[in-house]
Amino acid sequence: MGKESSFPFNTQGIYAFDLEPDGKWGLFLRENKTMSLIDGATGLTVTTVRFKLQPDGVFIHPDGASALRIVQRGKD
Repeated sequence: MGKESSFPFNTQGIYAFDLEPDGKWGLFLRENKTMSLIDGATGLTVTTVRFKLQPDGVFIHPDGASALRIVQRGKD
């Protein structure tokens, strides 16, 4: 059976996220058109950015060196 884990921060309003492969950090999209970079060990927010358009998703590259936010054209 796998190891059970939980997020050490408020997950309210999160609709999409991705974690770096080793879990050191994650990107979390919230319903208020923001994306937060969260430290996986402490659960503290490192930085938050606000978008004009609501992203549909987020993807962290398997090497952990880059990330993409996904927005469908024409959607607001």
